[in-house]
Amino acid sequence: MYVRHQASTREATAADVEMLSRRAAGARRRIGGVSLLLAPGSKAVALDLGPDAVAAWAEREREALKPPPSKPVQGEKTIKVSDLPKGSSLRTTAEVLAGMSGALEAAMKASAIGTGAFGREPDPRTAEDYAKEVGGYIAKATKALPSVLLKAAHARGLGRITFLVRNNTDDPIHGLQVEVRIPAKGVMALHEDEIPVKDLPTRPVMLGKGGRNRFDYLGEVSLAGLTAPRYDYMTPAMRSLGRRVRIDNSNSVLLTFDPIDLYAEEEADLEEVGLFATSALAGTTLTAQWNARSRDAAGVMRDTLEIEVDTAVPPIDDLLAETEQPPDDEDDEDDKDDEA
Repeated sequence: MYVRHQASTREATAADVEMLSRRAAGARRRIGGVSLLLAPGSKAVALDLGPDAVAAWAEREREALKPPPSKPVQGEKTIKVSDLPKGSSLRTTAEVLAGMSGALEAAMKASAIGTGAFGREPDPRTAEDYAKEVGGYIAKATKALPSVLLKAAHARGLGRITFLVRNNTDDPIHGLQVEVRIPAKGVMALHEDEIPVKDLPTRPVMLGKGGRNRFDYLGEVSLAGLTAPRYDYMTPAMRSLGRRVRIDNSNSVLLTFDPIDLYAEEEADLEEVGLFATSALAGTTLTAQWNARSRDAAGVMRDTLEIEVDTAVPPIDDLLAETEQPPDDEDDEDDKDDEA
């Protein structure tokens, strides 16, 4: 390499190479012509997860689980078969029916089926047992409720935000990184694989309807081999392998998207996130601050973006209407935690 110094040309020294490198870096183009937009339909959702709303839901559950009042037994006059006139058709019919009832009861006792309807045993729980069961259910349900509501809202497509980044220039951009900050209290962002997967515990069976049928074991024997296997290998850690955004909710919401390459005049979707706000922010607008930088351009581009929070706050009961409760055995781990 040769450099020209005034009227002479000679081989470049290390100092000459360093000077040329600094000059080239200083002449590098600065980043510009980048815009950040929201995909159609992108709105944050406001959820009422406060203690008052949770307590009100728990009270409605407790009322719904109250057993119906027992019907008062009214005095009735009992007529014995022996009181009926001898030889009358009514006494003859009553004697036949009484004989059939006695024979049926004896046969059921002999076969150890029991006297309940089709072998059903009475509910062995006392009122105190049932009250304790309801109390345990309410305690576990209120603990899981916020996570369940977040999952239900996301499953219904609420609070989903997708950013669109566009290169408005005639030059390609390599390694473009976008960062979005939402400096507002009461806002939280979650990626799909961070949405809690908890379910509500199973409701207790109403008092008086918890008896076991002696024939239930037949179904267990015949259907045991047909149980569908459960595959739990798709853990959140594995699902997040393809994630292209880092989320920090420690102070304010901070989204850092992985770098991407954009051709001239190209637009690309960034990773979708869920944006949830407190009910007090319903119908408001959040101002997001964003910046963009790239590997082949100097400087940092900064701007702001408005994000709407939906005016509607979905009621808790509406969000729970489409959720399914798990079998009893899926609550065992939570039971152990509560007992501890």
